[in-house]
Amino acid sequence: MPDPSSKFEKLRQQAEELIQKQPDLSSEAPSDIVELIQELKIHQTELQIQNEELQRSQGELSELHREFENLYEFAPCGYLTLTAKGLITRANLTAVNLLETSRQFLSGAGFSQYIAEGWYDTYAIARKKCIETREKQSIEIPLKNKNEVPLWVRADIEGDFDETGVAMRWRMVLMDITAQRQTEEGQKRMEAIGMLAGGIAHDFSNILSSIIGYAQLGLDETKNDTSLAENYRFILGAGLRGKNLIKQIKTYSRSQNETSRPVLVIPIVKDILSFLKATLPANIEMRRHIKADRQVIKGNLAQMQQVLLNLCTNAAQAMRDNGGRLTLSVTNVTFTPSDPGLPAEITPGAYLKLSVADTGCGIPPDVQQKIFDRYYTTRDPNHGTGLGLSICHSIVRQNGGAISLDSSVGEGTTATVFFPVTGEDPLSEKDIPEASFAGLECILLVDDEKPIIHMGRRILEPLGYTVVTSLNGRDALEMFRRKPDQFGLVITDMIMPEMYGDELTHKLKEIRDDIPIILCSGKDDQISENKIRDLGISAFLCKPYTNHHFIQTIRSVLDGW
Repeated sequence: MPDPSSKFEKLRQQAEELIQKQPDLSSEAPSDIVELIQELKIHQTELQIQNEELQRSQGELSELHREFENLYEFAPCGYLTLTAKGLITRANLTAVNLLETSRQFLSGAGFSQYIAEGWYDTYAIARKKCIETREKQSIEIPLKNKNEVPLWVRADIEGDFDETGVAMRWRMVLMDITAQRQTEEGQKRMEAIGMLAGGIAHDFSNILSSIIGYAQLGLDETKNDTSLAENYRFILGAGLRGKNLIKQIKTYSRSQNETSRPVLVIPIVKDILSFLKATLPANIEMRRHIKADRQVIKGNLAQMQQVLLNLCTNAAQAMRDNGGRLTLSVTNVTFTPSDPGLPAEITPGAYLKLSVADTGCGIPPDVQQKIFDRYYTTRDPNHGTGLGLSICHSIVRQNGGAISLDSSVGEGTTATVFFPVTGEDPLSEKDIPEASFAGLECILLVDDEKPIIHMGRRILEPLGYTVVTSLNGRDALEMFRRKPDQFGLVITDMIMPEMYGDELTHKLKEIRDDIPIILCSGKDDQISENKIRDLGISAFLCKPYTNHHFIQTIRSVLDGW
């Protein structure tokens, strides 16, 4: 700490230097008076210097005070000071806004009157615990709000106590967590939807597996009866559309790790255009512009169909009243690192650009900001759910692409999607001759659905396989235990009464660890790649599957493809 005497010594020195610069006193005055006047002038100068320093310090202090007030008033969280009884004595501007009142009404009011009904006890318990522990307490409570959406805050409560432990005042910090709560509630809602979707998918998949399988069997057996074959084709088409509907539900309710493979886009475009021509009103003109040398992308066929169909459906909806023109374009584009048109979501490289343009009503700017949000829709209940663009956004991002909208009210909208192209050749089930699927192995087929068991036997036995069936895991395990070397393959459903498919797999492997096993389920979120590897499963079939995919998978497992 500086010595006070040295400070005054320095001050006196400054004063004497200033006096020496002033005109000399009259030499006629007595010496003692001259000395006195000199001393008074020194003191006067000292006071002037002190006054200037004081004024400068007061200015700095005032500026700091203003800065503190601004920081306090405009802080991102609300600050409250309360009496021991919980009456508000001071609040910053953020707190005033959170409580939706004015300072005039806030001063002297009890904080409890601003807490939403049914939540006061949470606040009271936190204060009591703060008294008992002398530690800060944090709670999350809703405040009364003029809007329908609750205003949630995290309140940090801290007390000032006297030496006897009695609270003298309370200090509170309020942080608006409404958006965070909405996100958490949205996640919980999506988890619930995912569980519901999984249950629906499982039951629906078993039904569709039978419909698709028997339709294909009927189609194979009625090749000479044109009218009957046409009926089976309609049934098969409806079943396959139902299969894609299940994929749509799963895609929306959760992020799927779909198996990606090379997909040729142009056939998908042509199929979608053919479908739209049959369904769109006559006042909507359709055009296509396809100019792409590289047409193969890596993705999932059903998802690519879904993206294009959703975008085209939205475009058609925008023109349903006054008609217009729908244009579907496919071109190639290559982005460099310095390309100003490179979307932020993707990396430089070669992409397939899909554009769906309409001349409809357009989308207002405020709506465009929310257009990819889940549940957001501008449609009335009679014109769809509003889930399409959200699903498109999810699929595109999963496949390493980007999607954007360019719209003007009254002029129309263009939706643009970029998918990375691949040099791999697209695969087709038709590339493998069906005759190669024949075999002589004995297959143990386990499923609790009798139609699926019966259909499996109808598909496999004509190809030369011996099929042994079981309706539950325990019976299947006993069959296998009695003659483990009889079977060349086990195909089991995942969800069955008495014993699940993964447990059956584990027990079968204990008896014979080299037995190939194919696991089937309509809920593909129940089995991960790690679990498949750990269980030693040879392949996983997601229901509903086509007969071709069924026998192709069986043969590939048996042949070790």
